[in-house]
Amino acid sequence: MIKALQLIFEPVKTWDAIARKERSLIGVLFLSLMPAILFACILEGWGLVQLGNRPTHLGFTSHQLVTVSPESALRFECGQAVVSLLTVFLLTLFLHLLLRSFHHRSTITASFTVMAYSYGPLLLMQAVDGIPSIPSWICRIAGAVLAAKLFYVGLVRVVRPDPTTALGLYFLGALLLFAFAGISQFVVLHILEGSLFTHVAGLAVSR
Repeated sequence: MIKALQLIFEPVKTWDAIARKERSLIGVLFLSLMPAILFACILEGWGLVQLGNRPTHLGFTSHQLVTVSPESALRFECGQAVVSLLTVFLLTLFLHLLLRSFHHRSTITASFTVMAYSYGPLLLMQAVDGIPSIPSWICRIAGAVLAAKLFYVGLVRVVRPDPTTALGLYFLGALLLFAFAGISQFVVLHILEGSLFTHVAGLAVSR
């Protein structure tokens, strides 16, 4: 979370420091991404249990405040953590494929570094989402906008694409960030409301 705040307020300086460290994929995963996911899930889960949750319709909160049990919050945050990890890995894969399609030779580690740190604002807003009066989609959109801003600087500082292709890569990468932010939010909202597991169980029974 501290790194996400540093990237938001001092993006160039912080990205340069990240690029100089040249951490491996495993290093970025276990020293940066997973601690940030864990921290966001703990804060959001605490908010759900202590402050309650407002049932949503398309991510917009209702006036009804319901109590969330620790068991439900734990189930939700476990799902949230898995979805976040999968989202970052999928974003990494798509960015790497994009770079290859633009004939840019870059490692999967560089793509993962850019996406893992760019995802930080989404995790930061996930923690804020534990406050029931704030609509989930507002948190998600704010996080996606900040993530897209950080992605541009990270792309230039870490991947260093050709200037003639940098703008195209940025727009496509930012589009992916927004798309996956929306899809992941849809999934986690259904996990929280229990409808996703009910739907999956119903499909299994019907087969």
